[in-house]
Amino acid sequence: LAQFVQLLADHLQPLQQQAPQAWPLIEPLATAAMQARQRAERIVRALRQPDAAAGAAQAVSLARAAHSAAAVHGLALRCDGDATVRADPEALDTILDNLLKNLVDAARREGRHAHAALTITPHGDMAQARLYDPGAGPAPALHRLFEPLYSTDPAGLGLGLWTAREWALSQSATLHAETDAEGRLVMVLHWPLSPPATAVDKK
Repeated sequence: LAQFVQLLADHLQPLQQQAPQAWPLIEPLATAAMQARQRAERIVRALRQPDAAAGAAQAVSLARAAHSAAAVHGLALRCDGDATVRADPEALDTILDNLLKNLVDAARREGRHAHAALTITPHGDMAQARLYDPGAGPAPALHRLFEPLYSTDPAGLGLGLWTAREWALSQSATLHAETDAEGRLVMVLHWPLSPPATAVDKK
């Protein structure tokens, strides 16, 4: 699968010069393919060297990570705010991917195009990220959303949100669901902020 994604990305990018008139139609797919390629390469590296990949936390822009995950799904994301968090990029990417996929799937079941809005604000030593679809209908019952093997999608496996929460807990982060004033589903992620860089003493 990783090799196929790489092949797709490699063949789409040159089309910008070869077929400029068709590029507006191809560009969203090319962008998603490049993002998926980066994800596939990261997964392959983790499989080859699991010990080296585990816990490889680094400073990550939460907004940039969200835009990258949204591009894989061809989803326009309106993002307000940003925060630099301390995260294993694979864990953060997996969480965002699951949340955005659920958002897209819910819109499909409602017969409309998905939209994504993300608000990021600092709360003490944590960043709070609130993700929702402004056009969504009423939220489903919240108490079972993170239950493994339970899904509101007849075609779903019921593992996405459970996996996302497990990944969050492994990173000292939290993930929960709530509803806003309009009754829409809001996924709320709290993630530890990256500590500020320490100046090097050059005495």
